[in-house]
Amino acid sequence: MMTGAIASPMAVSTDPPRILFIRLSAVGDVINTLPALEALRRGLPDAFIGYVVEDRAHDLITRHPSVNRVHLYRRKRWARYLHQPMHWWNLF
Repeated sequence: MMTGAIASPMAVSTDPPRILFIRLSAVGDVINTLPALEALRRGLPDAFIGYVVEDRAHDLITRHPSVNRVHLYRRKRWARYLHQPMHWWNLF
């Protein structure tokens, strides 16, 4: 007979979900994800939704009402410094 509750490692979190969209370079692909983004926001209104994009698509998504945070990925900058470890601190 069980007398107490046992904490499960698979316990359901009460925190709102955190979702990250990653669509780096293709502006058309970013545009095509907008309906899914809006549907996700309607279905999970408390979710924290982030989006990772490159410079070209940044302006399309920055002020979108369904996105909580936009992360700008500067591919050219990363590529330039990738083989120069002494400059890695510039990436952050």
